Amino acid sequence: MNVVHSQMEADDRALQVLWGVAEPRARGPRARRSVPEVAAAAVSLADEAGLEAVTLAAVAGRLGLTTTALYRYVDTKESLLEILLDAALGGPPDELTGATWQERVRVWTHALTRRYARHPWLARIQPAGQPRHPSLYAWLDALVTTVAHEPGIDGMRLGLLLDALVRAFAGLRAPAAASPAWLGPALA
Repeated sequence: MNVVHSQMEADDRALQVLWGVAEPRARGPRARRSVPEVAAAAVSLADEAGLEAVTLAAVAGRLGLTTTALYRYVDTKESLLEILLDAALGGPPDELTGATWQERVRVWTHALTRRYARHPWLARIQPAGQPRHPSLYAWLDALVTTVAHEPGIDGMRLGLLLDALVRAFAGLRAPAAASPAWLGPALA
């Protein structure tokens, strides 16, 4: 986890909290909220009104805080979107069951697809560089672990490919775009 910590900017407190490497603040009033509460409020807002509605001011209002007070938990809109993504994505299935590695990968892919279907706006958050939030790493770890002993399979490459396909498919399924007929069977 030290590698992850060193990759985070020193002022990105919300991500440090998500990874469990944040040090407690020594000064100032005690926090009334937590980063997970901020993330839950942002997810709720996005589910109700769409991704465009998720602003620092709107999330602060939902929590009964001022926008300035929200900076105690998130430093920027980008940080808010990262904790939003992390909360909405959540953790992978506890167990990937199946007799073959293909069946276990299919379980993983369908679970991720359901997560994107539950939060259609997730597909609109485009990755910019290496992911920094723990949920995606947990999903990738679950897939890599399930294919680790299969010869000739690069689990990380497979996980990143399937994540990109699920994201693209979810983006095409959004109301604003029509999904090509071939994509559903291809993804399955």
